[in-house]
Amino acid sequence: MLKQTNAAIKAANPQATVIWGPIFGHDIGGATVTVREGGTLRRVTKRGELVIRSRSGGPQATGVPCPNTVPSGTDYLCETYEMGKSKAGWGSSAPGDHLAQNLYIDQGGSTSESKLRTYVQEFRTAYEQYEGRTTSKKTHITEIGWTTEYVSPAFQARNLETTYRTFRNISYVARTYWFFVQDIPEAGLYYGLVNTSGREKRAFGAYQRSAVY
Repeated sequence: MLKQTNAAIKAANPQATVIWGPIFGHDIGGATVTVREGGTLRRVTKRGELVIRSRSGGPQATGVPCPNTVPSGTDYLCETYEMGKSKAGWGSSAPGDHLAQNLYIDQGGSTSESKLRTYVQEFRTAYEQYEGRTTSKKTHITEIGWTTEYVSPAFQARNLETTYRTFRNISYVARTYWFFVQDIPEAGLYYGLVNTSGREKRAFGAYQRSAVY
């Protein structure tokens, strides 16, 4: 699907930039999200596993080491590369221009530069081992955020500042998208920079200062 979709997009617009759909990375505590089941909204917690060897005989079977010290999504990423090369005729580079990662870590408190770097570096190392160290592909952080349901507005703002300060200094992180603009209480989502009435949280000013690079 990645190969066919990339070809179709490039045929329609050769100048288009194609970014993979994001791979989900988070710490073992999980990320709480809202899903719809049978017309009803329900809160669930997504958790990751540390997969040392792929069930399908993926990365380890071909001798390509897949870094997997934290649940950064690299196990799925490596298996996708393996299947692309063995089943879909991928060449020396995967289809698409860049890759994407959604990150939800330290959801109950303060995050750190070292932890953020660990997750994005492991993801980067994984695709470098298939694309090569000189690859022009970069990582887009298409979602990252903290909910004020679980952390204070001050913690949310500080985590936002830490996130953008960290990623600003990592050359292979292209763009970082905060999740998201406004709270939606009906869905149990309180990740917004403003509350449901549009009133600014502390993170709003932090975003204006931090996300301008």
